[in-house]
Amino acid sequence: MANLSGRTELQAHYDVVVVGAGLVGSTAALGLEKLGLSILLLDRAEICSGKATKVHSDVQRFDERSTAISHGSVEILSALDIWNAQNLHACPIHHVHVSEQGRLGTTRLGAQELGFDALGYVVPNTTFGRCLESKLLASEIDLLSGTQLIAANYQTLDQQAGFQLIVGSAERASPDNDATIDCKLLLAVDGAQSETCKLLGIDAHVKDYGQRGIVANVQTQLANQGCAFERFSKLGPLAMLPLKEHISALVWSVSIAQFEELNSLDDKAFCQQLEESFGDRLGAVEGCSERISFPLKLSLRNELYRNSFAVLGNAAHSLHPVAGQGFNLALRGVAVLLDSLKNAQHEQGHIGDTRYLSCLDAVHGPDQKRIVGLSDYLIDIFAEQSVVPPRMRQLGLVSLNAIPALKKEFAKQTMGLAGKKFSLGANQ
Repeated sequence: MANLSGRTELQAHYDVVVVGAGLVGSTAALGLEKLGLSILLLDRAEICSGKATKVHSDVQRFDERSTAISHGSVEILSALDIWNAQNLHACPIHHVHVSEQGRLGTTRLGAQELGFDALGYVVPNTTFGRCLESKLLASEIDLLSGTQLIAANYQTLDQQAGFQLIVGSAERASPDNDATIDCKLLLAVDGAQSETCKLLGIDAHVKDYGQRGIVANVQTQLANQGCAFERFSKLGPLAMLPLKEHISALVWSVSIAQFEELNSLDDKAFCQQLEESFGDRLGAVEGCSERISFPLKLSLRNELYRNSFAVLGNAAHSLHPVAGQGFNLALRGVAVLLDSLKNAQHEQGHIGDTRYLSCLDAVHGPDQKRIVGLSDYLIDIFAEQSVVPPRMRQLGLVSLNAIPALKKEFAKQTMGLAGKKFSLGANQ
């Protein structure tokens, strides 16, 4: 099909085809290129202009949300030559404040007391996306915009397993110019509703929280001073993450019924309700940007790998935003895979061999279970009908704040420093 971007430059064979050019997919592609592998990155939306001809699409890749980047994620992105705090407009998190509405117990974490310059950072997705696209354009990665995976069939080439893929236009007006491509390894990084996984018959376990997340950038009377707030309000958990001096990124999880009420409010009334739920730590809530909402579900893919195939990002696990760990967990999954593929090259093994891809279960699996458990636990214990009495929750927050060893362990978990260290970068 004529609109298949960059088709004339396509190779017949790639080491890796990455489906999904979001934050995780683009990062994975850039990391794979550092291993000297040939990469094709494709997405239903327009990736960027340059090697690939622009294709108009109504699929939006990056919205106005922001991403919390843990200290451990900064280390990974730095190793991949992606992290640049200034270019990313990254706002450092110097403090974390956890509280429950109507209760006195609080937990406070400070970067300085833990020996760090920052606990993490908050980055606007649009800025992060533009930086990744700039890196992609400067790379040797082949890009396909406005494109979808039509078929994926196992095959054996030169006594090695792989895939024969058929890709075509996202609009699918005509199959006449579909392209056929071979690869050693296929990566599904195309979101919680992964079409790639559906093609291969890999289902996911889904838990519907019966909530919607409300996202907006809000302006407050007082400066946030680099403090990230986690507030378990009576309407649902809300996070206020620092973006600029008087601007914070709001992520508010509420029931469907409460969402309908909040969604019916004009901006002024919404800000008043937010101020009532959040408290006065930042003074009056003076304004908010356009509000975005989305359903909150836990989605866990039943399989993370097969021969010559692996799943990453939200396609592997889509979490409740209460702990702000979704992207950080996904990035550690990318790092685990890159380390394992680096070992495959060192051993002159096949990068699609399950003995290398099994790291996603053996190494990344426990990390995934720990973070999913943390997110679920926070939702359960602070729920309106929680079996944990309010006084016990208050005691827990006070104890966490008062016991240095406990606080340090909690910080390690939330900062992404509790797991293994990665040896990323080009093969030596």
